[in-house]
Amino acid sequence: MRFTLFAACLLGGTSVVMGAIGGHAAGASHTAWMTGVFMGMLHALAAMLSVQLSPQTKLAAISARSFVVGGALFGASIWIKILLWGAHRTELANAERSPAELAVAMMAPLGGMTLIASWILLAIACLQIKPRA
Repeated sequence: MRFTLFAACLLGGTSVVMGAIGGHAAGASHTAWMTGVFMGMLHALAAMLSVQLSPQTKLAAISARSFVVGGALFGASIWIKILLWGAHRTELANAERSPAELAVAMMAPLGGMTLIASWILLAIACLQIKPRA
């Protein structure tokens, strides 16, 4: 779990850095950029909470790892699209995108589904925790 906690801290730190960059350079895509920052920070914290619960249930350990992976995929997909192709290309139809753009575009839904699964796993893990006597 040390590596998961380390990765969660990196995700949170990366989100801060990307927020600073976006505050100065994102331009018209500022809202999209900051959505990536928010999702990274939120799920870094959720991963840290899950790590704290992991000694009590294995599902919390799985959710912690999933939060890091999902948060990284979701945020990175937004940042990569804006950095490489600009805000004007984020709304193109799939037929107008290159294979690389399609691959990056798939990171967001994959990350989002991973985050949803992480929250469900964490909820189930919370039900598995035995109350203190």
